[in-house]
Amino acid sequence: MAEFLLELYSEEIPPELQINSRKELKDSLEKSLKEESLNFKSISSYSSPTRLTILIKDIPKKIKVKAKDIKGPKVGVLEDILNNFMRAHNVNKKDVFESSLKIDVYQSIIKNSKLELIIEKLVELGISSFTPVIAERSQKKDIISLSENKINRLKKISIESAEQSGKFFIPEIRSKERFVDLFKERKLNNSIIFYESIDGAIGLNKINFDSYNNSTMSIFIGPVGGFSKNEINLSKNSGAKIVNIGETVLKSDTAAIVSCALIRYLIENNLS
Repeated sequence: MAEFLLELYSEEIPPELQINSRKELKDSLEKSLKEESLNFKSISSYSSPTRLTILIKDIPKKIKVKAKDIKGPKVGVLEDILNNFMRAHNVNKKDVFESSLKIDVYQSIIKNSKLELIIEKLVELGISSFTPVIAERSQKKDIISLSENKINRLKKISIESAEQSGKFFIPEIRSKERFVDLFKERKLNNSIIFYESIDGAIGLNKINFDSYNNSTMSIFIGPVGGFSKNEINLSKNSGAKIVNIGETVLKSDTAAIVSCALIRYLIENNLS
């Protein structure tokens, strides 16, 4: 817990005005603290001819500001109305308009600590959804470790990252799915498999991204050891593009962040 000291200096204040001013300041701060559900032990006010002082004891050192739903103006409103809304809430157009590019990330399961880092960074990059994937080379202990409670923790991290980076959209964190089921039972949009081997893969510069601006991308990142040949063949036969981003073999968590950043930049020319 901590103490909060506020001192306001001014020209000489008459005695009667001192009493009224310190009482009003104390009452106003006390009301605000209670409205925000902030606990404290006591709040005291003091005054002198040139100073008003407030002392709050046992207030939390760190305060988490809860996210608030802000209903924006209707689509198609006049520009002046939209500008007034943005000024009132201290946001810009990038915050108000959700990107037309949707990036769904399918990340092969690795250690929980690595998944947490990936979620935090990908939310900053503005992904739409995140699905943990059971690949052939996923470690059994990592699959078992990713329990429902751990999935819920990833959801919490997603919310916190969105709040901290000023995002208005929180990505959906989905339950575990098997790689083979995704390609056999579901229709995926514009699938790109990032693969560490150059053989059979193409570079990102070989893909014409002009047509992807208003679409959904499905990005697949492999586990430690990469995707198996069977998985690559399955995805290729399903229409996925197999992509290699260089001769350096990136770790799975690094590959996820770099790949999504590259995709967004190449399509929208920005990173968020």
